[in-house]
Amino acid sequence: MNLILIALLAFQGQQEPQQLKLDRIPDEGSVHLKWNSQKGTTFRYETRTTMKVSGMEIEALVGQAKKVLEVDKNGTAILEITIDRFRMSMSDVANGEYFFEYDSKVDVGEPGDAMSKVMAAFVGASYREKVSARGESLEITGIREMTRKMKEGLDEDLREEIRQMGKDPFEGPMENLKNRWNIHLPVETVSPGESWKASTTQTLPPFGELEMKELYTLTEIRNDGGKEAVIKYQTEVSLKSVGDGKLELGNCGGTGMIIWDLERGRLQSYKLDLQMEMSMRGEKHTIIGTYEIKLVPSEDR
Repeated sequence: MNLILIALLAFQGQQEPQQLKLDRIPDEGSVHLKWNSQKGTTFRYETRTTMKVSGMEIEALVGQAKKVLEVDKNGTAILEITIDRFRMSMSDVANGEYFFEYDSKVDVGEPGDAMSKVMAAFVGASYREKVSARGESLEITGIREMTRKMKEGLDEDLREEIRQMGKDPFEGPMENLKNRWNIHLPVETVSPGESWKASTTQTLPPFGELEMKELYTLTEIRNDGGKEAVIKYQTEVSLKSVGDGKLELGNCGGTGMIIWDLERGRLQSYKLDLQMEMSMRGEKHTIIGTYEIKLVPSEDR
């Protein structure tokens, strides 16, 4: 399980934005990439992560409805974010056998096993996030309250199991809401062919700190049922080890594509293909995965 969590963190780093500056002055065909939040509107994203590691295939899907509660004059918005779908499966790639499978859209009754009960508790949970027009996560509130309500929904036997584990299974996922990866939009306007850089970090106790170096390139502006920006994305991931160096990463990076809706001022879709080589306690693993975010209809959940 540690291996899976480490790989997931490589897909979703903690936002530590730099001032993103361009190498040259944009021309007249430039565009301003930013979020255009409108008070009272609600939109929905689904995030899908798939990984193949050590003969296993892991797939996770999380649906989130985002309601804009407030917007200030600078475009900074306060969002109420509700998890409305949770799906996860773990299977043997060679034999096609499922070790675990849960989908809140299908499994609408009372879950039978402990892991499904924990995942079912995420559905309906909500918190608030303050986000700048550039997509920077400025503040997240309500996580402790959300976690408390989720635990209250579990039966006493499972709560006792969690107490005996000594480690709360909600703690990591809830804290990582603060630490997930965000798209870095440039401060200035950009033109097709121009690039900007950013870096993100994610603390990974007790192994050290993951660092992602990112390169974005605006490849084209197109009208495909609406005005869209097509952005190429490249990343390299490295680990700054601490302690005894039990974990090592090599050849870790990926490429992807971002589609940005210029008319509505929001992300339309994002896809990243990532590969990494990992050595942990003398065992070597190759992880191949895909991370996707899509804007989807509210009723599609």
